[in-house]
Formats: sequence, C-alpha cells, structure tokens
Amino acid sequence: MISRYPLSTIKKLIFAFSISLAVGLGVSVYAHSFQAPKAVVADATTKKVVAAGEALLATLSPEQRKLMSFEFTDTAQRVR
Repeated sequence: MISRYPLSTIKKLIFAFSISLAVGLGVSVYAHSFQAPKAVVADATTKKVVAAGEALLATLSPEQRKLMSFEFTDTAQRVR
C-alpha cells in the first residue's frame, strides 16, 4: 500500500507520538509518586489502652472525671 504522505512526514508523526507517549507516562509516574500517605491504623495495644481509659472514665462521677481529664491543647498539663 502506498501512502499519500511522504515518508519523512510519517517519521515525524511517529516521533511526535512517541515523545507525547513518553512524556504522558512520565507525568503519570511522577504524579503517582506523590500520593497522600495512608491512614495510620491503631494497633492492638493502643486499642486496649484506649478501651481501658474509657472504661475507667465511665466509672467516675462528673466531678471525678473533670479531675482526671484535661484538654489535649493544655500544654502545661501535658508537661506535668
């Protein structure tokens, strides 16, 4: 089959397509390398500690719970 386009034009089109494909693949790989980190899952020990703390707080009166708890943003209390 004889093409109606000169061979030099066909070579240029193939070259341009190859470059476009390579750049597209490169951008795709680059973009996937910056995915957000996966969520941290609490391990079994952490779950046990949280459950024990919640069980303890459930046994306290509101006044006692206030003495046992503090805000996470309370830097002075966190240092103690």
